[in-house]
Amino acid sequence: TSTRDYFLSNITDQDPTIMHIKTVTIQGFKSYNDKTVVGPFHRGHNVVVGRNGSGKSNFFSAIEFVLSAEFSNLRVEQRCSLLHEGSGPRPINAFVEIVFDNTDRRFPVESDEVSIKRSIGAKKDQFYLNSKLASNKSEVIGLLEAAGFSYSNPYYIVKQGQINSIACCSERDRLRVVREVAGTEVYTEKKKGAEEELAATDTIVTQVGDSLRMVADRLEQLGEEKEMLEQFMRVDKRRRAVEFAIVEGDMKEAKQKLGDAERELDEYVEESGAMRERFEKANNELESKRMNLSKSRGQYKILIADLSEMEGGLEEITRTKEALELLVEDGENEATQQVDKKTQLDQVKNLMTRFQNEKEENDQKLHAVLGQVKVEKESLALLEQDRNQMFARKGRGEQFATREERDDWIRGEMKIVEEQLESKQIQVLELSKEQQACQEQFVEVEATLERRKEERMELEKQMEKNELSLRQSIVKKADVSGKFTDVSQNVNMMRQTKEELTEEERNLGYKLKTIPGLKQVLAGQASIIKVLDTNKRLLDGYYGMVINLFSCPDQMFTAVDETAGMKLFNHVVETDKIATELMAELNRRKLPGVFNFMPLNRIRPRQFDYSMVDGQDAFPIIEKLEYEEDLEGIISFVFGKTLVCRNMDTVVRLARSSKLDCITLDGEKGSSKGVLSGGYVSLERNKMANYDRYQLAVGKLGDVTTEIEHYEGEMVKLEQEMVFMTKEVEKFQNLLAKNEGSLSKLIADCKMMMESGEDLKKKCVEEEQRLGEMTTDRKLMEATLSGLRTELDVDMNSQLSLEEKNLCEVLVKKIEKTKSGYKKRIREKDELEREKFAIESKMVGMRKDEEELCSEVSKLGKRDREVEKAKLDLDNVTEQMVKEKERLAVAMAKECKLDEEVKSLQSEEERKEKKLSKLKETLGEDSMNKEKLFEKKIHLQKSIQKLSQKVNSLGGVQPEMLERYKNAKRTLLGKELQKINQKLKDFDNVNKKALEQFVTFTEENERLVDRLNQMTEDKTRILNMINVLDTKKSEQILYTFKQLYKNFKQMFSRIVPGGRGELILTGETVGLTDADRMESATGLTTSVSFTGDQAMKNLDQLSGGQKSVVALAFILAIQQCDPAPFYLFDEVDAALDIEHRRAIAAVIHGQAGDAQFITTTFRPEMLRHADQCFGVLFRGKASHVVPVTREEADDFVQETAIQQ
Repeated sequence: TSTRDYFLSNITDQDPTIMHIKTVTIQGFKSYNDKTVVGPFHRGHNVVVGRNGSGKSNFFSAIEFVLSAEFSNLRVEQRCSLLHEGSGPRPINAFVEIVFDNTDRRFPVESDEVSIKRSIGAKKDQFYLNSKLASNKSEVIGLLEAAGFSYSNPYYIVKQGQINSIACCSERDRLRVVREVAGTEVYTEKKKGAEEELAATDTIVTQVGDSLRMVADRLEQLGEEKEMLEQFMRVDKRRRAVEFAIVEGDMKEAKQKLGDAERELDEYVEESGAMRERFEKANNELESKRMNLSKSRGQYKILIADLSEMEGGLEEITRTKEALELLVEDGENEATQQVDKKTQLDQVKNLMTRFQNEKEENDQKLHAVLGQVKVEKESLALLEQDRNQMFARKGRGEQFATREERDDWIRGEMKIVEEQLESKQIQVLELSKEQQACQEQFVEVEATLERRKEERMELEKQMEKNELSLRQSIVKKADVSGKFTDVSQNVNMMRQTKEELTEEERNLGYKLKTIPGLKQVLAGQASIIKVLDTNKRLLDGYYGMVINLFSCPDQMFTAVDETAGMKLFNHVVETDKIATELMAELNRRKLPGVFNFMPLNRIRPRQFDYSMVDGQDAFPIIEKLEYEEDLEGIISFVFGKTLVCRNMDTVVRLARSSKLDCITLDGEKGSSKGVLSGGYVSLERNKMANYDRYQLAVGKLGDVTTEIEHYEGEMVKLEQEMVFMTKEVEKFQNLLAKNEGSLSKLIADCKMMMESGEDLKKKCVEEEQRLGEMTTDRKLMEATLSGLRTELDVDMNSQLSLEEKNLCEVLVKKIEKTKSGYKKRIREKDELEREKFAIESKMVGMRKDEEELCSEVSKLGKRDREVEKAKLDLDNVTEQMVKEKERLAVAMAKECKLDEEVKSLQSEEERKEKKLSKLKETLGEDSMNKEKLFEKKIHLQKSIQKLSQKVNSLGGVQPEMLERYKNAKRTLLGKELQKINQKLKDFDNVNKKALEQFVTFTEENERLVDRLNQMTEDKTRILNMINVLDTKKSEQILYTFKQLYKNFKQMFSRIVPGGRGELILTGETVGLTDADRMESATGLTTSVSFTGDQAMKNLDQLSGGQKSVVALAFILAIQQCDPAPFYLFDEVDAALDIEHRRAIAAVIHGQAGDAQFITTTFRPEMLRHADQCFGVLFRGKASHVVPVTREEADDFVQETAIQQ
């Protein structure tokens, strides 16, 4: 089983109904540096093991640090000594937190868990209850006492050495322990307090007796002065009656004068109020005029600059227009030339076509004639060949003597001719191939030329199409450019308007911030907007400031402003949670401003009764407000209790009768509590009016900004379109340039191909002529060879036969005829060649003219495109010029109007200043008169106040005496007063306060007697309480001793089976009662027997281990006297032998069902009954606590035993 599984299995066995420690968290305390959470602890027996020096005892000290009184009232050095000391920096504070299971509500707290935390540092020592700072240490002590952790019985924590101290202490100290366990300190403290109170009471009784004697002496003296004083008082009553009559008359006169002064002052106030309103109105008008004048001057200045700029632009446009007009005019002149050149080019092309047709016709005729010439020539050559062979045969008859010689020669000649014929045939074949190749090449060149011509035609069509597209693109570009110019002008005008509105918004914002309290409020609004821009969830729960949630008529501004005050700028949110989150975020970002939130879920608007309100004299202010229905609660909360009244009389009347707050439209208020306030309220300082104007300016600025952004977006689109159209124009221009280059190349290629075709054609003709000549030569050779072969078969004859002669004559005639035909064909050929040469010469000239005309037409075409573009530019410039002239005219008209307006405003300003100055003087005079009346009023009020004080100082006057002097004149009253004052001089030595002092001392005597009786009763009560405390103390000690005696006897027999033990009081105890024996006892000792049959021994006769057993039994007996919810034992079995360790372990295990035990040990016996084990490790110069299994804990113990 793993440590975790073992740990969890033990946790599930806990009984959650009994209070126990669940976890202990330590940080920075002694050897515990890092935060260490120990637990959860079992509600039964928990054992902590670890090596010496690992921090087990410090763990117990941490629990004592929170729960016991040992670490109370620590000095600075003592607190510092508890902080962890390690290799790193020393922590500045430390804390220990203990979490208790409070399911059984042993702590009087309605929570299933209770945490007590104590934190210390060099300058602080604080307790926390459930993570909240405790008001004082007594609160924690009271909570622990209520749960059973007694400060008078701290033996639920048993530390190392405490067993030994109990075993070795004296009998007197052991008896003192019993008395401490009995809680005698509580009785001792109460008795001490009672004795201190008794001493104070005795002192007071003595002081009261002295005071009584002094008062009796003074009363005797005052009795003698009393009679003289009564005579004086009778005369003095008359004096006071006369003075009262005089003062009453003076007061009546002063009140009458005060009423007159107040009426006069009210009239002045009313008049000055109306005049101040006129002054305020005139001042506002003057400020408005000044603002308008400043605005108009700024506009005039900007307009003058714009006029100068427009005039400069117009001059530039005019120059551009003139240059374009000249270009267009030149272009139109060149257009006429272009038409002429095109006409000439068409004529040349027509002539070229005609000459080409003539040339082709000539070529056909020439080709036919050449064929005839070839045939005639070949026929002539064959005929002459036949004739010559005939004469050659005749000549060989004479040349050779014999036939054999002739035949040998003929054979030799035949061989030569055959060789020549063979060579000629080869030449004919080669020349035929060359002639065929040349013909094919010519055909290919002709086909290529035709393709080039078609490409040229297609390219010319494409160029025309591109020129059309280029013109269209230029037109579109010009149109877009015009639109861009218009939009740009609109944007510039709106930007100027925006600057004006920005300045107005800035001035209104500054004016708004000068109103007290609004600067920080507006800064807070800006801060909240920053937060809401980044948090959609908070934005959904934010409604805005109250002032933004309703609207009202302008005449209600003053009443609304005075009613709501700064609540207008409170921020309305959906819930208080959103308000808290907003404040947390504002604080986290350290944003400036003042923030007041009104959560809708916290607002509980009251329902007000408006039934007594007369609609003619008053109405609820909320009726004039417009707002959304879901905001009715917040609007009712702010404005629901207020009525708007016709005048101040209505305010006073309704405020008393309706119990509602009332206000006039001028801002004069009367509250339901009877308080009246008000006076003239200037709209210049009115928050509602100023904020409304500011919001209006912000709205206008926002609208203009939105419009500018819209038009700037349009400008961006138009710029993109212009860029696109520019690229289109450049694209078509590049295409045209590329097409022109391609066309020039095609023209050059066509020219070169035509020349190449002519050369190939000539070459083909020459090759054909050569081939004909060779063919003729071949035929002649074949005829010669045929004749020679024929001659071999014929006998030699030196003469021609008749047949041969006839044939010769026929051949001669044919030769003559053929020669005649051949010459005729030669003449025809020459004539045709002359005609061809003449046509070709003309075509060469025409071709040059065509090329020159084409070049000129092409140049004129480019120029024509430039002119077309210039025309479009001219149209645009003309249109732009018209618009600029219109703008200039409008601007000049506006300049004239603004000039007149500025002059008018200046004169109006002067007039208003004069009027304002007069009103100011009148107000000054009224103010002086009002001040005089006010001083008079104050003087009269002071006089009335003095007279009233004098009346009050006269005291009570008998009515019959007042009636006597009621109608007397003031002069008679003055004389009567002089007589009375003269008579009063006889009583100058009389003690005027004798009667008063006699009464005072009589009352003081009675009070002192009562006080003396009360002190006597208190003294008796305190003595009784001291006796009761002494009795209860004795009874409690005796009861505790009996319990301890019984528990020790039982516990010792459980620890030492078969043994016996008892507690024995020392001192004189013979013949005394139990209570007296307990009171007179001087000490406490033990008498034990470890076997049961041995004699009883006291502690001095026992070994060290036996003393430890006795001491441990004594401590366990003490614990049973006052059971605690849990116990801490630190190595209590260290000095015990194995049997006693087992017995102690069994006892702890038995008691673990009713209380939680946390023990440390080095012995294995304690582990056998443990419900949960923890191991303490010392790593990295700090202690750590981890849960371990019983087997792992046993390994700890064994390793420790081996090391020891």
